[in-house]
Formats: sequence, structure tokens, C-alpha cells
Amino acid sequence: MKTLRTLFTSTFMISLVMVWGGYVGIALINRRFVNQLGWITEDEMTDLTVVSSSMPGAIAVNLSIAVGYKIAGVLGAICALVGTTLPPLITLTLLHSLYAMFLADPLLTALFRGMNAATAAVMLNVVWEMGSVSLNENRTLSIIMMALVFALVFFVGLSAVTVMLGCIFVSVILALWSYVKRARKVVP
Repeated sequence: MKTLRTLFTSTFMISLVMVWGGYVGIALINRRFVNQLGWITEDEMTDLTVVSSSMPGAIAVNLSIAVGYKIAGVLGAICALVGTTLPPLITLTLLHSLYAMFLADPLLTALFRGMNAATAAVMLNVVWEMGSVSLNENRTLSIIMMALVFALVFFVGLSAVTVMLGCIFVSVILALWSYVKRARKVVP
């Protein structure tokens, strides 16, 4: 029961401070469940992140559910789902009633711009941590893919969905190529 409570409160607090998207959540979930609690390993977190990002829906919610399931099964997944989705639901309900006031206030507009900068810093941290794992394990293809994806989204301006579909296509081609190479070695 303590594990479920910690899982719920952790995902609730992460979702409460996560402002501009799921990629910020990856870093926060990683920090909490890998670094602080030690409930999953860095490799497990990387695997769960890859699977979560390939599924439809918000990546932070998918990752929270996957981590919750890994830690405590179905009940863990449910606790993580509720913990992750409750803060945005509360926030959206409150913001809906205050929307007109937000549009007119330049201070709040500046605040949101500052939060964009903080989000960029957290995303840079995620790239740094995942990139350093890839460098330590000499995953050259992973490093090239990360750099290419970043360049395509940031510099070229392609949408993240287009880049993700391209990555899926490349991954399928590479998997098929690897399969064919292995099949040729088996057949005499």
C-alpha cells in the first residue's frame, strides 16, 4: 500500500509541476523513480520511454502508466494514471474560468515565456542524460538519430509527428535488414 501511495503522490507531484509537455515529464519521472527511489534501472527507464513514445497518447501519461505497471502491476498503473491525469484536469477546470483574464495580463504572458525557457532547460537535461548513456555504451546509431531528430525539429521546423513517423520507418527498415543478415548466417 505504501508503494501505491508513493507512486500516486510522485506522479501527482510530477504532473503538477510539468507545464509544457511530456518530454519534461520523462526527465522528472526518470529522476524520481530511477535516481531517487531506485525502483527501476536506467536501462529499464530507457526501454519504457521508447515504448511509451511509440504509443498513441501523451508520452508522460504513457510513461507513468508503464512505470506504474513495472513497479506494482495493474494497481500501480491505475495509481500512476490517476496521479498523472488529475492535476491537468484540475488545472484546466480552473484555467477555463480565468481564460479571459489571462489574455489581458502582460505579466502572466511573461510568466509563460519564462516557463518555456525552463522547459527547454529540462528537455536539454533529458537529451544530455540519455545521450551520455548512449555514449557510454557506444550506441553510435542512437546518437546519430538523436542529433538528426533534434536538427529536423529545431532547425528545419518539421513537426514532431512527421519526424516520429520517419523514425518508425527507419527503425522498421533497420530491423528488417538485421533480420535478413541474421537469416543469411543461419542458412548454409
